[in-house]
Amino acid sequence: MGGIIMENKEFAKRLSDKLTELITAELEKENAKSDTRPITERVKTFEDACDVLGPEHPLVMSWFRFGCDSGPKDDNLNAYLKLRIICAALNEGWEPNYTRDELKYSPWFLLFTDEEVANMDNDEVVDRRLLVIADRYKTEYVGFGFSPRRTPTTAGCSLCLKSAELSAYCGRNFIGIWADYLLIRK
Repeated sequence: MGGIIMENKEFAKRLSDKLTELITAELEKENAKSDTRPITERVKTFEDACDVLGPEHPLVMSWFRFGCDSGPKDDNLNAYLKLRIICAALNEGWEPNYTRDELKYSPWFLLFTDEEVANMDNDEVVDRRLLVIADRYKTEYVGFGFSPRRTPTTAGCSLCLKSAELSAYCGRNFIGIWADYLLIRK
């Protein structure tokens, strides 16, 4: 008889923990809905993007499963999963229809030679959020930077954004994750 009571206490504890977790997640969603700041002020980090979407969002759950269930990490795949979350959070529910008349935007990046980097002034280095990549990635180039050009995309892309402004924000502020997605680490 003692075993049945013990199992019930353990079950009650697990149930209580799960209910607390669900209630906390719902309260966080409600708080996020009441936050009227622009999305670019609410999403400054990958963790912020996860908070905006919430722990039950399918993209967040996919990233979490990848992080918990896989062995050695694939930097490119990890970066792709993170960028999906960031783009979804920045898009605030907007999803592309992939019609001819719909503009979608994606950040654009450039690789730079040593000479090109040396000829850049400080403003250009800051504007491009230039990363020095020679020691971290398999490439002959030494710099990776955001291109300030507005680049609508007509091709299907799961990493597209609803406006040029969000695309520029995403490219500049998450350039390290974009580098891991687009380049191969040494």
